[in-house]
Amino acid sequence: MAGLTHLVVSGNPDLTYFLPPGAPDTVEQLTQLTNGTPSWSSSLQVLEAEGCALQDVSFLAALPNLTEARLRGNRISTLEPLGLLYNGALLHLDMADNKLEELPADAFTGTERLKDLDLSGNRLGAIHPDTFAKHGALRNLNVSRNPIVSLQLNAPALRRLDASHGAVQALVDGVLDGTPELRHLNLSNNPLPALPDRLASPGLEAALHTLDLSLCRLTDLSVTSLDGLRTLQTIDLRGNRFTDPLKVDAFRENDVLQNVELDDNPWRCDCKSKDFRDFLEFLMSQPVKEDVTNLTCHSPEAAQGQTWYDACLDPRKSSLASMDTWMFVIILALCVAVVTAGVFSVRKLTRGKAQRRQLQQQQQEEEQRACDQEAARRRLHRRMQLDQQEQLRRQNLRKNIGQNPSIENTLEMSECKPMVAKHHQK
Repeated sequence: MAGLTHLVVSGNPDLTYFLPPGAPDTVEQLTQLTNGTPSWSSSLQVLEAEGCALQDVSFLAALPNLTEARLRGNRISTLEPLGLLYNGALLHLDMADNKLEELPADAFTGTERLKDLDLSGNRLGAIHPDTFAKHGALRNLNVSRNPIVSLQLNAPALRRLDASHGAVQALVDGVLDGTPELRHLNLSNNPLPALPDRLASPGLEAALHTLDLSLCRLTDLSVTSLDGLRTLQTIDLRGNRFTDPLKVDAFRENDVLQNVELDDNPWRCDCKSKDFRDFLEFLMSQPVKEDVTNLTCHSPEAAQGQTWYDACLDPRKSSLASMDTWMFVIILALCVAVVTAGVFSVRKLTRGKAQRRQLQQQQQEEEQRACDQEAARRRLHRRMQLDQQEQLRRQNLRKNIGQNPSIENTLEMSECKPMVAKHHQK
């Protein structure tokens, strides 16, 4: 195969090994590819062997100048330590949808020029943190659709990492510290209940542009989790379990943030809450980070099924709400006025009754005094009449005495009788 640079053998389901140079005559007859001798082909640069039945990659050692290997959809279950030691020219390696369960820390030793690596759709439960520590050229790494539980990598030049559809349940603080050049991180569809306190350690500013956390199990976002991500432009939080508005302070260091995807969460639209109003204002401030007409309220019942805009910002509903508020204020004022008037009336009525009772008492006292005065006047008048009558009687007697002395004796006797009577009484 001298001079061959691009070989395509994809779609041979019986191909398990390389054959030595020679036969078969057609690609369709291939059942195995074997290395046969070292440097089976020094000219081959691109190998496409997708959808075959390859079980290992030992044959790659015989292809020292290979720059691209597409081995997707085979049956490769192991990568031997130093198994790619002789493939120093390799730039692109696709091993997606195989059966890899373990990845030795030195599995990719010798491939330090590697730029793109796809390990998606395998059975990897973990990746050693230093597997790519010396890969200064690695830009793109795809480990999605693997049951990886934890993720912490040292890859100094990595730009894009796809770890979606995995089993990641927790991230360590400073998980981005080992990937200082990482621009795009996809962690969607992982059973991740919370982010660490900080994705980037204090003093280290990550280069992250996009962060996909959609369809995880997040319920809250710490106010410090995104600190240090000053170049973050897009964060996708769709399909999580957020109910309360996120704290605006959580984005205080994301200076160039442009998009915050929030739909498909069970939001509680408390339009009167200060946190909710602050978050709304943050989303709608320039640049607009989310279309609030796409966000749906899950509660309270009065707002269920409505968009954030309809529930809290629709001018018609706002005017109705304002009208309802004014009606409530007016009714409350009327009630207060009625109660106040009632209390005042009761007090006035009570004072009136007391005044009337006091007036009646005064009138009765005045009438009694008048009666007493009239009785005294009548008694005085009666005494005066009696005195006058007595004086008149005496005057008449004196006149009669002067005319008839016997009358005088009689009078003296009559005057003496009372004196005798008084003497006997003594």
